[in-house]
Amino acid sequence: MRRGVWLIGPLWAIGISAYIMFAPMVKRVSVSQSFSRDHGSVQAMPVHARLSWHETRGLSAARPLVVPVLLAVLPFLISNIRARRIVGAISIISLAAFCALTAFSVGSYYMPSVAALVAALFVEYYYEKKAKNIDWKDSQT
Repeated sequence: MRRGVWLIGPLWAIGISAYIMFAPMVKRVSVSQSFSRDHGSVQAMPVHARLSWHETRGLSAARPLVVPVLLAVLPFLISNIRARRIVGAISIISLAAFCALTAFSVGSYYMPSVAALVAALFVEYYYEKKAKNIDWKDSQT
């Protein structure tokens, strides 16, 4: 349960990265020309198209989207509870900095992932504190 709660943030980051990569978000405007039958007049018509990052930039668009996914997954990969909390705190700070630096492009999409990691850190801390209280009470009786 405690380790599984660390998966919420990475799943959000993976889902948002896939959405940003493949959803039509980039607007492209081009001009099409049409000729009349007598070829005397040319009419220019704007053509609007929405393309995904993958369609416009290829696989190189995935590079900035991998950073928040790696930062969110890192605490889940650690098996030691204390090390996971330390790595989780570092990951939260790093991911929050990433969100702040890229706030005008993709950073705001990853803020729920930061919130989920903070919640996971508090849940893990609460359950460890609760387990220590139970152990302490059992040793007193």
